[in-house]
Amino acid sequence: MLESTLKDMDQKSEMYMGKIKSSTRRMETLIRDVLAFSIVSKNSGLIKKVDLNTVMREVENENELQIARKHAVFTYSKLPTINAVSSQMIQLFSNLVSNSLKYSMKDVAPKISVIAQKLKKDEVLNYPQLSIFKNYYKIQLSDNGIGFDVKYAERIFKIFQRLHGKNEYEGTGIGLSICQKIVYNHQGEIIASPGLSGGAVFTIIIPSQG
Repeated sequence: MLESTLKDMDQKSEMYMGKIKSSTRRMETLIRDVLAFSIVSKNSGLIKKVDLNTVMREVENENELQIARKHAVFTYSKLPTINAVSSQMIQLFSNLVSNSLKYSMKDVAPKISVIAQKLKKDEVLNYPQLSIFKNYYKIQLSDNGIGFDVKYAERIFKIFQRLHGKNEYEGTGIGLSICQKIVYNHQGEIIASPGLSGGAVFTIIIPSQG
């Protein structure tokens, strides 16, 4: 409204107006992300059978514009059906795919793949927080993006933590915290690691039932 009433602004005034609008957009995004983080709870939806292939199709539709703009290749197949909160699974994988698209290499088409396999019983012992009485799937989302140093593997899920400055990449540092909260709600585990040939790998271990 202020901008519309000021017909003629000098260069300095335009710069200040730009700063006001930029700060407002960042605050709007922050408020939206904080609200999203706060409402992700165990009781935010009913547990039911969820086909992760259907989830990926939803995620692909949600990120359609960015996928097309960056000429990204997003592949997934033969993913399992699990007992979960459908809306949270969509949010989980949409956040991860969006993250991969954001942190892609300059002038390199992003490649994002999702694969899944059953977690072997002896592998469950590697994760003390998991129950030996449950069956789990290990789902891995990998990309060919800029990746990260392994020393930041734990920090990456902390709320408001960013590995890059706001001038390099937009964001509030809440997206991956939401991912971790969703996985924990489902009595699972999520691990971030650098890919063997670059990029990043997010490993999600989630019960096949309950």
